[in-house]
Amino acid sequence: MLWLQHNSNQDDLVATNFIAGEKIRDFFTTAAFPSSNLAISAISRRRVLVEGDSWGNVGIVFTALPNIAPTWLNERLLMSHQFGWRPNSETAEYMKKMKIDWFVVSKAKQMPSTWEPYASVAFENSEVIILKLS
Repeated sequence: MLWLQHNSNQDDLVATNFIAGEKIRDFFTTAAFPSSNLAISAISRRRVLVEGDSWGNVGIVFTALPNIAPTWLNERLLMSHQFGWRPNSETAEYMKKMKIDWFVVSKAKQMPSTWEPYASVAFENSEVIILKLS
């Protein structure tokens, strides 16, 4: 994330698939979500579309009642996972609508061989790929 801090503008926006699940309730089905990373915004000093989704819980209600999580939150989670896993025109358009400049991909999750034409690899190490969105 230091690479992102040093190679992006302070006002750039970041999205990621380093989140627990595709819906807010997924976080609470098990405590074993090592890929729910809360350090991206802290280390890169950039705003993130959604990062670690446990903050969305206002009590046990999210796990007990269907469709109680805010629509915008579930939408952000779903689009972030889908763009990292299988980018397409819909997810790319969503990222554009949200003004996302960078996307941090967890290499621990299933991913495509390329994100072209929607993004290009700007940085890669053993844990992450950082994409610059087109």
